Amino acid sequence: SAAVVVAEGSPPQTVRVAADISTGGGNESDWEERVTFSLTYLSGDASALAAPPNMTDEGDLTFVPAAYGAVNYTVTANDGGGTVCAGNDTLNRTLTIEVVNVNAPPSFVLVLDPPSLVYTQGDCSPAS
Repeated sequence: SAAVVVAEGSPPQTVRVAADISTGGGNESDWEERVTFSLTYLSGDASALAAPPNMTDEGDLTFVPAAYGAVNYTVTANDGGGTVCAGNDTLNRTLTIEVVNVNAPPSFVLVLDPPSLVYTQGDCSPAS
């Protein structure tokens, strides 16, 4: 399994998670096969992401972090070659996307609410 880890509050992400993509051994590259990827939710906190992630056929994962947590997906590569003669056209791997909590400093607004002072013209003392 593999993991992608980003900090909470990060912008949308694009990460290369698959490389050296091949349709398989032997003469399979001559068969007009093309590897495609799909993602299937497996387990974890789906709310860690703003929407389900996507994966391109080039191996790039795109997602938008939403809140801290971890979510697991099954990544399936399929070369469309079929399963004739005991063939295998899919390969599954587990991918974890983890959004880690950032210890942000506390925040507050300082509100000063002094009493209103009313002055009359020519007099420098507050009116009561």
